[in-house]
Amino acid sequence: MTSVSLPPSLIQTLPGSVYTDPAVFAREQERIFEAMWFAVARTGELGAPGQFVTKQVGRENVIIVRGRDGALRAFDDAQALLPADPVDPALPFLFLGGSHLDRWRGNALAQVGDAEAIDQLTGALAELPASWVRARAGLLVDLAYAYAAAGNRDAAISHAREARAIARQINSDRQLRRLDRLLLPPGHAA
Repeated sequence: MTSVSLPPSLIQTLPGSVYTDPAVFAREQERIFEAMWFAVARTGELGAPGQFVTKQVGRENVIIVRGRDGALRAFDDAQALLPADPVDPALPFLFLGGSHLDRWRGNALAQVGDAEAIDQLTGALAELPASWVRARAGLLVDLAYAYAAAGNRDAAISHAREARAIARQINSDRQLRRLDRLLLPPGHAA
């Protein structure tokens, strides 16, 4: 029996439905992208501290940032890991609700200068219970940093003033120190 070599254009491939079937796609996401390590960025893309990239890997959104210490760090879409009930009775002082995650994500994005931080933090602020005054002060500081990174001096000053008033009222030295380190973009003071 002799074997016949076919030209590459005639070699049989997978049926076309494999490329368009949502069930096949979902299995690929789960078995490939969610089960293995993947290179999502080159170190050259993140040469200096503060540089970052955002990527989608499978069904996950990932941000990779080079920290001030030179280390690379990645944050994924932790929303999928939250429990259905954000108050875990086994952890009486820890809340795992969406507004906390939005604040954490917004804070991380603000630290790397990503403009999406403003939307994340504004959404978290809207969801924050009125009685959580200390968290409100922290969120307002985060927003001041996010607006400063985006070059919006007036919004940064406005959020910083509100945060400073709350921080003084509740004696939050931590938030006052953060405000003292805030670098405003150039422009005229409001």
